[in-house]
Amino acid sequence: MLYGCTLGNGEFTFIAGTISYLLEQCVYSVIDHSSLSDCTMQCVLDEYNNCSRFVFESDTQRCMLQSDYISSDVPTTTIDTAQAIMFFEAHVDCIAGYDFDRHTKLCINEFGDSTTWLDARARCKQDGGDLISIPSLEKWRFVFNYLEAFPGGHWIGLNNSVWMTGEPFKNALGIPNNLLDVNVTSDASCGRLRFRGLDQHKMLQNDPCSEKKKFVCEIQII
Repeated sequence: MLYGCTLGNGEFTFIAGTISYLLEQCVYSVIDHSSLSDCTMQCVLDEYNNCSRFVFESDTQRCMLQSDYISSDVPTTTIDTAQAIMFFEAHVDCIAGYDFDRHTKLCINEFGDSTTWLDARARCKQDGGDLISIPSLEKWRFVFNYLEAFPGGHWIGLNNSVWMTGEPFKNALGIPNNLLDVNVTSDASCGRLRFRGLDQHKMLQNDPCSEKKKFVCEIQII
């Protein structure tokens, strides 16, 4: 499903996302009696609150703007998953199956089939990307929220505490329960981002690269 709207000299197109989990915790603004076109325009215009994407309920005509970069003061929002669709801004360089984050300029895709770290990286490269590297706090916020839809552990672009972008991992980002700074065997050098427990506690750890796990690919838009 595609929706396009023109604003000034630029065209903004939003496309239905690939994930069914609708990230209720990220809603910062609820607009009643809206329309899909109005909701799209509200997200495009709301640069102050850094609108990342939106959810639109077709039956209630309710628009819910979402952000990864501000703290929401909206009471817990119950979204009718049977009627609601989440829309991400589309990008011509994001291939089918990838969602685009307009602030980090990132195309992202979660692969649910389990494979080794090397095979996962090879699969990402087939798409013109790589296993996801997360060197900035801004990117962490988006990836953490996005992966709430996919509990469990995923291979990411971290090996021997170095991101695939060549940047070293630093625990200065304040990621809880980080396990990357312990001595590990030579094979247990591949990074996994893990969501654990009912509260989806986030942690990073090294695992043997030969183990098979789900993985996350990115295509970075320059």
